[in-house]
Amino acid sequence: MSEIINYNLPHSIFNSGAGLSKDNVDEVCAFISNLLIDETNSNGLSLYDDELHELLTRTGFESYLVAGIKKEIPFETLSNIYVSVFLRNEIISCNTFLELLAVIRSSSVYNIKRFNHRYLEFSGALYFLKNKRPSWSDFCSGFSFDNWHEFELLASILPVSNCQYSEFIQWITRAVDVYGEDLAFHRIVFHVTQWIQRDSAISTDFLSNLHNIANDPKVQIILPGVVFSLRKCFDSDYHFFYNKLKSEINVANAYPIYFSIGNIIDSEKGKIEFFDLILREFNSDNLLLKDLIRLCGHFVIYNYDIFTLVTKNALETEDIQLILAIVEMLQSWINKVPKSWIRDFGIVVFTKSQDVLKDPLDALLVNISKSDPETAFELLEIRHMIMADINLLEMSISFMAQKDVDLFRKHILKCLNAEDIRLHRSLFGVSSITNINSDVYKISTDFFVEYELSSRLYMAYKVVGFWYSMEPLQQLIVSVIKSVSSPSKDLQEQFKFILSEYLVYNYRSTLQILKAELQDSSIGDFARTMFSDVIHEYDLYFNDLRSVEIDREIRPSKQNVRLHNFYLQRSFSESTKKTREHIFEFGKRVVINANNWAIRRPNELKHVVTPLSTISAGGEFPSGEKLLPIYQEHLRLTYRKISKSEISIN
Repeated sequence: MSEIINYNLPHSIFNSGAGLSKDNVDEVCAFISNLLIDETNSNGLSLYDDELHELLTRTGFESYLVAGIKKEIPFETLSNIYVSVFLRNEIISCNTFLELLAVIRSSSVYNIKRFNHRYLEFSGALYFLKNKRPSWSDFCSGFSFDNWHEFELLASILPVSNCQYSEFIQWITRAVDVYGEDLAFHRIVFHVTQWIQRDSAISTDFLSNLHNIANDPKVQIILPGVVFSLRKCFDSDYHFFYNKLKSEINVANAYPIYFSIGNIIDSEKGKIEFFDLILREFNSDNLLLKDLIRLCGHFVIYNYDIFTLVTKNALETEDIQLILAIVEMLQSWINKVPKSWIRDFGIVVFTKSQDVLKDPLDALLVNISKSDPETAFELLEIRHMIMADINLLEMSISFMAQKDVDLFRKHILKCLNAEDIRLHRSLFGVSSITNINSDVYKISTDFFVEYELSSRLYMAYKVVGFWYSMEPLQQLIVSVIKSVSSPSKDLQEQFKFILSEYLVYNYRSTLQILKAELQDSSIGDFARTMFSDVIHEYDLYFNDLRSVEIDREIRPSKQNVRLHNFYLQRSFSESTKKTREHIFEFGKRVVINANNWAIRRPNELKHVVTPLSTISAGGEFPSGEKLLPIYQEHLRLTYRKISKSEISIN
């Protein structure tokens, strides 16, 4: 609502249309209504029409127009004209806000889709208050706070109302009961601040009752806005408000009071003094540590005192509210403090495993990765070293994998090369995140240069041991093999076994990947030879398999198969029939007995027969899990437990 507020309207809007003839009024009303129906001459905020401008000037409405603007007629102006001329009698007859809304909403232009209803309602309420001057209690009589739009409209006209401080406190208390937790409540506080700044008597009342606002848990929500407005009204600094409220400070109101005072500090010297104040309150047990941290985060205060407090009290704590306060502080600090501070404080929160922290930490890691991806991956690694795949931060990991692909690949290889089972288990969870494109795991040879051949074989072992997702598993094993250029015989045998006896044996689609890799001219001799050998071996295997004739004795009986399918289909039909009996049906059932359908489009004389679309989905179940599941799990467990010291390559 704040974007349409204009309290300083021309006085002519409140003169009840004096001096205007009925014929002129009717002519303007009809013209505006017709113009609003036309959708070609508006930008959503104003009408553009020379003829309308000339009509308003000729018929005596020139006092409503903005000087110097010849074509643009704001909707606000049209609302003012309509309210003060066409609805004045009905509006003046109202007694309450709800009666006023009923009159405005029953008017003819209110139902025109393109007209901005909020302008009309605001102009009507403004006209009513300026002309009738009711008390705020009488005006709000019967209002139930069950409609946010009406509540915000009511708050927007508070600055021009006849409201007294005592009436306001009762009204805002009821409002906080309903909307106090609403994130948009700051818009209501904005209107309160406008009211305080416009009325010197009201600002004096608020200043006299500042201690009551600070001590009332329900009204504390408006304290920052009140202090900000009073500062402008009385041209005071934060010392003035601190001295006025310091005798009232206790653990229940310390945070809202200091938050309000901090909002009006605009110098580095003031920030230093402010930190000394809140640190003194903390040492006096008047300010909780979580509130001290939130204040430092909001006002971007960082020094070794706060670092010492956090590391001393938060590293071993299980206090969720304290951890959330640190997360909130870090969110405020991003791009405003040195990166080392984000890392050091980040270690405190990213090593916590409580379920309720997962979403806040996910959002925090995303924001850190936007400004400092290296620190984000370091914090992620530290978290995985402690918690493995518990409460995995899927959203942030997916974001980081897409934003910084190379860093993500380095992170994967670093974790695979580490002799840390928690890091390996974390990659089990990471590789299972479906939002990460499998091409991310297609890692070029350059990334493996810093790793020895034995380390690359160790990585392959851990991928087989911990990764169950087919595509990441395929891409990474193939990438590791492609990185090898001068292998020993032992290395060849180990890689050959992993590729042939595990990867291809379980996922036959790997053969298509290998064939595609052979089309790449840059592939090394070792990988080319191994891929060709594996493809050849499986070609021979499949040829031999197809040559085996199935004996009649082990072939299924055609009659038994047909009988089985018949009863299966009947069972399915009966189950769908029962389902239809227990649900509402809003359409006609049509049995489709063909693979075609017919449709007749508008302006066509006959139906056009076209094939039905084919929708399919598929997956590949590991072959080894069907044939030798115990052996497959034995391989995985063996590779999980193997250490680097057990790998010997001659």
